Amino acid sequence: MNGPGAILQHERLAKKLTIDRVHRETKIKSEYIEAIEHDDVDAFPAEVYYKNFLKTYAKYLYLDAAEMISIYEQVKIEKYQEYLRLNKKDTLGERLNKIYNKYKKVIVISLISLAALLFILLVVKIVYNINSALPEDEIMFDKYEQKAADTLQNADIEIAEQENGQEEKTERSETQAVVKEQPKQELNKIDEITLQINAKQNTWIKLYSDTRVSFEGILQKSHHYTSKAKNRFLLKVGNTDGVEVLFNNEVVDVSKGTRQNKVNTLEFKRD
Repeated sequence: MNGPGAILQHERLAKKLTIDRVHRETKIKSEYIEAIEHDDVDAFPAEVYYKNFLKTYAKYLYLDAAEMISIYEQVKIEKYQEYLRLNKKDTLGERLNKIYNKYKKVIVISLISLAALLFILLVVKIVYNINSALPEDEIMFDKYEQKAADTLQNADIEIAEQENGQEEKTERSETQAVVKEQPKQELNKIDEITLQINAKQNTWIKLYSDTRVSFEGILQKSHHYTSKAKNRFLLKVGNTDGVEVLFNNEVVDVSKGTRQNKVNTLEFKRD
């Protein structure tokens, strides 16, 4: 909204009056007349001087002095409101909202990237837990396995030599051999040892039955694996909390001597 100065100037020009003539007839300084027509209140010593000269000038041009003052007051209010708007201090919520609107795309992309990274880390952790049974000291475990295998091999050789010696000492007819073969087979069955592994969680295991690897891999939750051997078992467990082990149908404590990461190696052999 324009101030009263434009109205006064338009009226003066319409009456073909010069600023000098207005000065002579109203006794208002020429520079004050120009300031009034340009709404320059700061040119006066105080606002009260501006208002008094504005009334005098308006009456001189036969205009409503009160209306001119009202227009001035309205313009002053509008200017003050504009000043408050331009100098308004935003609240914390408004500032955050402005920042969000300004960097909305960057924030959304960053959140999506962070969520993807967390998902990848979660998947890696799950995979790591499943495969946590990898040996911590592979060299030591290999030496232990080799020693156990050599011991089992020597025991098998000794048993074979005893059986060969027994066959050389005993000479029986074919009929007698057939008659006594059945008890021998039954004795072998009785002499076999059994190891049963029940999985409470997905758990990596490696099992030697005598000298051969009978199982190596992940035993799935709720599944079980049973193996038989003549002399002994060597069992590597990736997570002792994830399995239940029965040796000859008796539950054994697989956590005894376990490491901090729940990895353990156990040996079971014939009494």
